[in-house]
Amino acid sequence: MRPNKDLARLLRPLGISLAVAAIAVGGATACSKTIDGKSAETAIKQKLQAQRPEGGNITVSCPSSIPAKSGSTFNCTLKADDGSTIGITATQTDDNGTFDFKVDQAPSGGDSSGGGSSGG
Repeated sequence: MRPNKDLARLLRPLGISLAVAAIAVGGATACSKTIDGKSAETAIKQKLQAQRPEGGNITVSCPSSIPAKSGSTFNCTLKADDGSTIGITATQTDDNGTFDFKVDQAPSGGDSSGGGSSGG
């Protein structure tokens, strides 16, 4: 299965192991000890677009409320304009909402086959 063109264009210069980027999300609070999913989505999207501004429009989706706990992981999804998706795995580095993330290895969905027919 070939990666789709939009997602490949976005990720190629980053390297799949990309992105281990430490991101502190202001959505974590001492009282609730949760990370706001929207804040995580914004932080990941900004980091990816800063590294590849001409990569096209992307959408990042994360769980709405993530318990803030050092060493815990959570999963998000990166979606390109053409509908193809790839997973993002985030690992929390402290109890305050700071996390690293990396883009998973294989895209899925969209027209990742590179063609529109099923005949052979």
